[in-house]
Amino acid sequence: MIDAHTHIGRVKSWSRRLIGTVEAGLRDLLEYVESEKLEKVVLLPVAKSYLDIGEDIVKTDGVLKAYFLHPDKIIPFCAFNPEDEGLREKIREAVGNGCRGFGEHKVETRIDNEHNISLFRICGEHGLPVLIHIDNRFNPDFEGFKKVVSRVEETVFIVHGPGWWAQISSGKTEETYPKGKISEPGEAVRILKEYRNVYADISAFSGLNAISRDRDFGRRFLIEMSSKLIYGTDFPCINPEGLQFGPDRSHISMLESYNLDEDALEKITRGNILKILKPD
Repeated sequence: MIDAHTHIGRVKSWSRRLIGTVEAGLRDLLEYVESEKLEKVVLLPVAKSYLDIGEDIVKTDGVLKAYFLHPDKIIPFCAFNPEDEGLREKIREAVGNGCRGFGEHKVETRIDNEHNISLFRICGEHGLPVLIHIDNRFNPDFEGFKKVVSRVEETVFIVHGPGWWAQISSGKTEETYPKGKISEPGEAVRILKEYRNVYADISAFSGLNAISRDRDFGRRFLIEMSSKLIYGTDFPCINPEGLQFGPDRSHISMLESYNLDEDALEKITRGNILKILKPD
């Protein structure tokens, strides 16, 4: 398996039982890789720290340092602010140093603004998939994302976050993590079906909740969309119950509980991410 969504650094605990932050370094990440017998992990930086919520994830240089030490275990991504001076050169240099994707893209602007569009196009030129987080604060516009994928068809997008996974069911909702049966598929499902360049990772509580909230729908969704879904955990994220995604095996246990055939499970846990990564 390849965990396509991991970080090192300090992140806010979302647990009702653990107040504060949790910190994980490179040694902790490698311990997770070893304990779960993972083939590799995608290590994601962010462009900026958000200290107001206790989030201080390593930046691109930190990811590359980890990659240079353990190239057999780490697939590096890069992340920069779309308004940075010399953005094209920064991305070109990161690619030259081994980066195979861009993200996690977390910015507090509309996702379809022109700076983002320019960034996404540069990534497409380099063959970099872009992993985007959508919620009420970061890239806070699901409707804008639909405009992005229509305008930037040459770039592959991997989407995750509450703002994306809440759209697995039809109808508008103000809930961050909607519960209950899914009577009709929502816009997220339609986008995955209609746009060849859009994938989704199942990481964090948002992905886990979306696929497990209605087990009948969840199994059909995993089977039908097995070519468009990517396994990830958001390590070292702490879930509402105080467990750490990744080591607690919640995402992989959820997948295994649906008794998917080997082909579908292989695509989700390994094949799809390898297919869309920029080649070595």
